[in-house]
Amino acid sequence: MCLGDLDYEHTTAVKICEELGVLVVSSGYRKAPEHPHPAQVNDCYAALCWMSDNATSLDFDLERLAIFGGSAGGNLALATALKARDLAGPALAYIMALYPMVDHRHATPSAHQITDTGVWDRKTNIEAWEWFLAGQTPDAYAAPLHAENLAGLPPTFIDVGTADVFRDEDIALAQRLLASGVPTELHVYPGVYHAAEHYAPDAEAARHMWSVRIRALSKALRIQLTPTPTDTSADTDTDTDTDTDTDSNGHHN
Repeated sequence: MCLGDLDYEHTTAVKICEELGVLVVSSGYRKAPEHPHPAQVNDCYAALCWMSDNATSLDFDLERLAIFGGSAGGNLALATALKARDLAGPALAYIMALYPMVDHRHATPSAHQITDTGVWDRKTNIEAWEWFLAGQTPDAYAAPLHAENLAGLPPTFIDVGTADVFRDEDIALAQRLLASGVPTELHVYPGVYHAAEHYAPDAEAARHMWSVRIRALSKALRIQLTPTPTDTSADTDTDTDTDTDTDSNGHHN
């Protein structure tokens, strides 16, 4: 919403493209404080519509169209999906929201506990929301946790660390999605701080988080993964991962 650009997210886009063999379209959007809400979600929705309208020339299957984002980008992935639902399209098959920023109130235990990580904490979060809302009362597209109705969203994946300021709001969002009948997969990683995989990509926890994400995407998009000698798909590092898989069937930007 306030930070980041396409270059910063390029590594993530390339990783998904290479590991899954899929087309990835990365969307830029206007930033706060110069452009407060709803500029960001409007830009992302326009990009989603463009991608859907150009499915033939881009050569991808519209029935396997997914949306992905981390942190503020996770907020926008959810908000864009809500907007697509409300406007009757484009239809999405899956949402992957990494440690999404979804609650403007700063009232959860983790919002009070995470104050000095040096990455993204209470002070930074309060300032970002002030820039993003610019005095507005947030609607569902600004703060998805407080959307009146979450029903009708596609299957959703959420992950977050226990040392992340967004921990409790993300858990609450997963609970609300489940209560609304949305197939939801939630992973909570002990000791992991906000966007840790960007700062320590070679750490065991970061590698495991990515292996879980890639497996989830491959399942949702019906893609057969090719095992490699360095494949970490086996859950051998359970000490670093307390996963809560709540689907019975199933950084900053």
